[in-house]
Amino acid sequence: MRRVGLVAYWYPPRQAAGALRAAALARYLPAFGWEPVVVTVRPRSSLHLPPGPAVRDDVPPPALATTDRAWHALAAAAVEAWRGRHALEALKTENVLASRRPHARAAHWVYRHWLSFPDDTWPWLVDRRSIARVFAEHDVDVIVSTSPPPTAHLVAAAAARRLRVPWVADYRDPWSQRSAWRRAWPLAGVEARLERHTLSQAAHVVTVSAPIADNLRRLLGRPVSVVPNGFDPVDRETAAADPLPIAADRFTLVHTGTLTNGSRDPALLFAALSALVARGDLALAALEVWFVGRHLEVARRTAARWPALAPAIHYAGAVPRATALDAQRRATVLVALGSPDAAYDGDMPTKVFEYLEARRPILAIASHRSALAALLAGTGGGRTATTAAEVEAALVDWLVPWRRDGRVTVPSDPQAIARYERRRLTGEFAQILDRVADGLLDEAV
Repeated sequence: MRRVGLVAYWYPPRQAAGALRAAALARYLPAFGWEPVVVTVRPRSSLHLPPGPAVRDDVPPPALATTDRAWHALAAAAVEAWRGRHALEALKTENVLASRRPHARAAHWVYRHWLSFPDDTWPWLVDRRSIARVFAEHDVDVIVSTSPPPTAHLVAAAAARRLRVPWVADYRDPWSQRSAWRRAWPLAGVEARLERHTLSQAAHVVTVSAPIADNLRRLLGRPVSVVPNGFDPVDRETAAADPLPIAADRFTLVHTGTLTNGSRDPALLFAALSALVARGDLALAALEVWFVGRHLEVARRTAARWPALAPAIHYAGAVPRATALDAQRRATVLVALGSPDAAYDGDMPTKVFEYLEARRPILAIASHRSALAALLAGTGGGRTATTAAEVEAALVDWLVPWRRDGRVTVPSDPQAIARYERRRLTGEFAQILDRVADGLLDEAV
């Protein structure tokens, strides 16, 4: 069996979307002839640790977990030790950006643009020789790094040069081409040049959606393969120990995951619901809206503009993964919040694949030309909306069967959805590793 070195900053036991892809690779690659040798970091605080037991315990342990020297990790550990876990909320980017404290916002701007270059995990580069030694001891045939953070690519590139083995760069999100923000001048140009220089050393580049792949091809001038994110059916085999009190007799909208000011906020959803309630199309007493996950202050601040909806809105915060998956199954409609702006067309929230597997209708806020819209169209999993009026239209259509049957069915294509099972997708990734290891470099698959 061949061996692959996997550089993944986000990895279990951390409960974060970025950890899911790395965990799936480590879990399923052995079935395709690749033994993973995982390098990650040790969590310093409970900021991203699950509030309950993990859903699964079959993820291979890392061969090396280095000290986490990231700026955010150091700050979180200090604040948690001083004031407790509850004080960690104040550190989150969304809360700082939404605050009315100009000094805090200015300090965050300096931190994000100048101190965090290329990201705030750059001190991980201190461990690049230790990481290379671990890969050498295990005689890896290929190295894979998954980002963000981009520092993972720098670490992997250094190890690959030292060991003279090929390296595959996996992008879950863009680097210099990120949709949410652009780095300040003159570092924006420096960052793009650093990305091109670093990736010129990669044997191959992989990403999760076609729009991101197109942008990377233009930036790097080379082939890029697409291996989407997905879902793991086995995750739902663990029952929720403490399920959320979701009413069975209400029109229930559920959002799970992380919210973001501007690009992942529920303004269009609240505007549409407010209009439906005002017209009498939906009684407030028959409505529930649940937000489950991180950065819920984004929803609370947005909801303040529609105070009449307050009795129907519920916030669950970070919950065990089994609880979030259970909430998805019990929803009337699942909500995927994105942005209609074309700049976000490549964004593909990981939770959307879990939504598809839950077989509930999905309401996605996104451009009709986005990767998310294409996914829903190809699977029949739901509808995409760019305006409050389009959100209203979708909800009105779903209210008809809900009033009649007490539920809404979705005409999804099981075979199309099955294409996104994590094990199958890992097989696609393994094919790329096979080609790279056999010397068929830089050919898209």
